[in-house]
Amino acid sequence: MIRLSILISLIGLLFSPRALASEIPPFVFPQLDQALIKVWLAADENDEKALSANYRHFVNQWEQSRTDIAEYPLRSYNPYLLIGTLDGLIDHLDLAQQLPDFEEAKAIVDAFQWEFQTVREFHYQDYYPLDLWWDINAVFAEISDATHDPKLGLLEWQELECLFDEMVCLLHDYEARAEEHLTQYAPQVDEDAHKAAMNQIYECIASYQEALTFGYQQDLVWPCDQIAGALRDILRCYVPADTESLVQ
Repeated sequence: MIRLSILISLIGLLFSPRALASEIPPFVFPQLDQALIKVWLAADENDEKALSANYRHFVNQWEQSRTDIAEYPLRSYNPYLLIGTLDGLIDHLDLAQQLPDFEEAKAIVDAFQWEFQTVREFHYQDYYPLDLWWDINAVFAEISDATHDPKLGLLEWQELECLFDEMVCLLHDYEARAEEHLTQYAPQVDEDAHKAAMNQIYECIASYQEALTFGYQQDLVWPCDQIAGALRDILRCYVPADTESLVQ
């Protein structure tokens, strides 16, 4: 009976969702992500010319990746539904870059990458560092909005501190994930620049933490803006140097 129980347990583990998902190749497309990053950076800098150029480059990269994504051997997701969703987002992104609406373009980029992140989560592929960068940036956006709002975004001071602590925890997770997987899944990343950017953001975080301790909102603005710049610098490390001119 003991041996039978062990056998049943092993069979259960073998055919568990995580075990089945581990058979799926990494659902990671570095070149498509690089093109998407360029669009986000151009929109973040309110650069209409760069946004238009980077959007065209992104669409070209999407067309090259589309078939591979549609034919990917996913177990927990319908790739054809995914393609339909992504095509729709690209149509919206086209409109946003034509206007241009920079904030809308950034929101669409975030929604686009979120679709890929969700697929990876469904398949227990929790090792791609860039996923955590987007998570960090989402929390930071709330912190930045509150920091620059005279009413603190209607947050209590303690709530702002909690958001800050959440961001710092995510950053530590990102750093650990990057140390293990960065060059494997982002082979063109600039490692030296990435290390320098990580050092810089921790300095900015220390400044923000100090300002939080003293409790004066006006003292939060400068380190908050510095964190925003450091986050952009981290993201830029994923863009190959030979294509960096596209994001200027």
